[in-house]
Amino acid sequence: DTANGKDSKRTKRLPSSTSMMTAQVNWIKNKFKHGVFTGRFPNVPSISSSAKGSEASIISSRLRSRDDDSKGIDFSNGFAGLLCRICSDGKTYEAFLRTSEYETDGIEYVCKFKTASKILQSGAANKSINKFATVRLPFSKFVPMIRNKRMYNKMKNNDKTQKERLNTRFEGNDVKQIGFRINNDDNIEASNDKPSSKASTSSKKNRKKNWISFYLALSYIKVYRSQPEPEFIYLSDARLGGIHSGMIRHDLKQIVLSEDENDDIGISATIFDEKEAKRVMTNKNDRSSQELYYKYCGEEMLKGSGLSYSIVRIPELNELKSGEFSTLELKQTSDNLEAVSRSEVAAVCVSALLDPNARNICFSISKSKRDKAINIDETISNQFLRIHPET
Repeated sequence: DTANGKDSKRTKRLPSSTSMMTAQVNWIKNKFKHGVFTGRFPNVPSISSSAKGSEASIISSRLRSRDDDSKGIDFSNGFAGLLCRICSDGKTYEAFLRTSEYETDGIEYVCKFKTASKILQSGAANKSINKFATVRLPFSKFVPMIRNKRMYNKMKNNDKTQKERLNTRFEGNDVKQIGFRINNDDNIEASNDKPSSKASTSSKKNRKKNWISFYLALSYIKVYRSQPEPEFIYLSDARLGGIHSGMIRHDLKQIVLSEDENDDIGISATIFDEKEAKRVMTNKNDRSSQELYYKYCGEEMLKGSGLSYSIVRIPELNELKSGEFSTLELKQTSDNLEAVSRSEVAAVCVSALLDPNARNICFSISKSKRDKAINIDETISNQFLRIHPET
């Protein structure tokens, strides 16, 4: 339970097989007056679906409807999910919601989410790996799970009604408790030492190594309204289509565009100086490599902001108007792209603002010739549907 603003420390004892190792769970308030779910728990994996591994959790006190004290809070009218501002350590957590179904059938609704962590820089004063992020948890991603052992056995014995309830979709109504959990199965690589099947691992010396530490600070938890269309349209660079994490050099503000065995950083972006500025100003079709780096950072910030978005990656621009025998291609990749006009980019952006199929997608624009005139607006809408959403 929450501690009503006061620091709280709790210890949870594990099953008898690991009873000498207890999870240490703290719910405290940090210097920013944010609630922090932190501690450590033993690295004990699940044995079967009914014998779960080690975990740690925190849960709110009872939430009540203003209209009916016996019911929970109703988020189903106009809201689509939870928006959480967190600071965490890169591990995988679960958000879970409990309704009246938990009391009657042992069912709660669970949504897993991965957090991010910082890469420590040599000589940096701040040694913390914890990183801020905004996490969007749609109600549609909360799946029903049985946490009550008695109810699990009931389902195992072919209780038809119980199995049907596990196929229900969570709509956001009757929320009586909100909680967060971390378990061993989702964070095996995070343990200080891998568990051993040998009996010798029960020794006190080895047990001290078999721990998973965690840190999840909550700045706020909000609900966000249903928004079928993108809230933010971001114009980016088509060259980012082939970028992967190994090509990003945050320490130098560079993106390695090609690998060279004789060069540690290959062909890459450089800090924007006077020479670079003159080169870009001289050639209007050229763009600085530093611009590419910051556009990548902008994409990552938008994806983690919690807003619904549409990222439009643009190749070379021209001043031509859209012709009768031309159309636009929206591509998931950045291969074989042709220049497009500014008016065509504008048409795609306007269409994306009003199209639910353009929500949370990232694509590149290209020009292709057709042998007949087509309805460009209709084509763009259909192509949005073929792009796979990122979240």
